[in-house]
Amino acid sequence: MALTAHLIRWFPLDEAAVPCGQQEGGDGVRKFTNTGLLTGCFLLVVILLLTWTPASVHGESCPQPGHLGELNQLLQGALANEAWAEAAELLESLQRVLWSEVPLTVQNVYHVSRSPGFFGDVVQRPDTHYVSGDTLRVYAEPQHYHFDCRGAVFMMHLVLDVKIIYDGTRIVFHDPEFLRYRVGGIHPAREFFVDLSFELGPGIPPGPYVLALELTDRISGNTAVAETAFTFEH
Repeated sequence: MALTAHLIRWFPLDEAAVPCGQQEGGDGVRKFTNTGLLTGCFLLVVILLLTWTPASVHGESCPQPGHLGELNQLLQGALANEAWAEAAELLESLQRVLWSEVPLTVQNVYHVSRSPGFFGDVVQRPDTHYVSGDTLRVYAEPQHYHFDCRGAVFMMHLVLDVKIIYDGTRIVFHDPEFLRYRVGGIHPAREFFVDLSFELGPGIPPGPYVLALELTDRISGNTAVAETAFTFEH
């Protein structure tokens, strides 16, 4: 079962409208906004694909970190007795517990040439050099966020902070809640990706840039940071 959500944000150039970035030191962001940064601003598209992990039809219990040793013993016993169905369920339970024990990360950050159709569907760009008219598209996989277990429902709650930094110092775009995603289901959703798209226009100054992602797991309070560099020329 898959759930797909689309978020499209358009920031106009009109001074009375919402600006393209949040100014952080100096007036660089406002100047960049007025000169047509990223074809007169950003067309931002986030595509999320959420695939529910298969499990038994009767639902699942919340993972308990203190049960690691017990689960492992039960798994070894099931394997020794060739009780394959029982071993498969125990292995899934063990995986759920271990998932929450590993620190939050943002993994597999790639510059891609097209929008992915599903988790892991990555067609990587040959380089990270862009020219006017190109689309900067980045794929990333949040991993090891926690679940808030409410009865038989596993809730996840993630917030993604996005920055674009020019020449190592100047923040030309910043949205601290570019993405806020909260969803729940009877199984924990672990195959989750983010697809970020930016249209690059002639108003952008040439030079080096960094796309900085800061993911916050609102359930555990943990954060993780990932960065990817790219260059632009007219």
